[in-house]
Amino acid sequence: MREANQRYRKNRRRRRLERLRFWRRQGEADTSHRVLPSWLRQAKPTEERIEPRQIPGWFFPLLSLVVILLLLFVILPPVLERVVPALLPQEAEETVAPDEQTAYPEGTMVVLEPVADVYEQADIKAARLTQVLYNATVQALDQSGVATGFTRVRLTDGREGYIKTANLTTSLVSVADPSLKTRLVVTDLYKKILSQAGSGNELAEVKMGTVLYASYHTATAYRVSLPGGGEGWITSNGLLSLGRDESITASSAEQFTDSLLAFTNATYLPGGVSNQGASLEGILPIAAFVNGLSVPSTIQEQYDSLPVVDNVLNANGSLNYYQLQNGDLLYLKAGSSDSTAETTATELAAIEDEPTTASQNGTTDAQSQASSPDAVAVWVDYGIVLYESERGFTLEETDADTLLESWTLLGVRRPFEN
Repeated sequence: MREANQRYRKNRRRRRLERLRFWRRQGEADTSHRVLPSWLRQAKPTEERIEPRQIPGWFFPLLSLVVILLLLFVILPPVLERVVPALLPQEAEETVAPDEQTAYPEGTMVVLEPVADVYEQADIKAARLTQVLYNATVQALDQSGVATGFTRVRLTDGREGYIKTANLTTSLVSVADPSLKTRLVVTDLYKKILSQAGSGNELAEVKMGTVLYASYHTATAYRVSLPGGGEGWITSNGLLSLGRDESITASSAEQFTDSLLAFTNATYLPGGVSNQGASLEGILPIAAFVNGLSVPSTIQEQYDSLPVVDNVLNANGSLNYYQLQNGDLLYLKAGSSDSTAETTATELAAIEDEPTTASQNGTTDAQSQASSPDAVAVWVDYGIVLYESERGFTLEETDADTLLESWTLLGVRRPFEN
């Protein structure tokens, strides 16, 4: 009996194993209602759950800020520049008959560059006579230097020299157009002409003393005509706005001095007239022009024609500070010695005893007949002079007699009377 039971259990276990092997081979085993031994159970593969990515809470506020900034600084400015001028009331443009147009002599040319060099010869290596500013007119005399790219011209002050032909244009649209009723004079050291009112691309950087003509303006900017054609915009600050034939009202010696002081620390350039390179001989006529005064172009002509200041030297040959005022011009001769200083003091004393009417009328005095000045300095304030050197312009805070250790004072002239 016992052996029969053992055979029964053995056969039962064998049949069960055969059925399980069959299910596994067929892949159709359904063990949901059966309990398999642990050694037959297959581990269920674990599926990796991928959580959907969530957008951070700060993303949309940041996106909104970027969009607002783009609208304010990139998209809206160009749109407003085109729309606002059209909405503002515009000045009525007058129709001018052809015979009323501003006449310029034949051969007049206009300067295209912010600053153009004028040479004594048709050669870039020749001595620089002076410089002329943007939109200035010159009279072409001939183009004998055309092979080297130069045109011989006469400047408005009567001097003659050579300018690169590429720096000139025969088009007079920027100065002779009858619709240009407003004359603008730049009084800042420099200003930029832009393609749009208040912004846009830079078309030119114009210097102090540059004269432009405008046909229309808003509250803050003028639309100016450019040499060679085209138009640009320039902001109204740092400009004198005048009628086409209106003269500049004379200002004061202090404002004249301030205009000169704007060039402090500029690079020294013989004949230079701008912040890119300047000389006192070059900037004196410009500073005088923007302040309503006409000063000759050369220091010799200035020395000969401007009113004389008397009693500028003490008995010992030192400067009499109390006789000098802002904007006085000190004309100097190279070299100094005790005898020269005494001679100068004696000459000045002699002139003080003589009537000064002849000198004030533009005739030369005894000093100018004896010698001509080599340099000029500007009296800025008590004991301070604006003086040029090869290192540039410097303000020397000294008793000003230091200057006379290396220079001889020929005389003092006063462009402005307080």
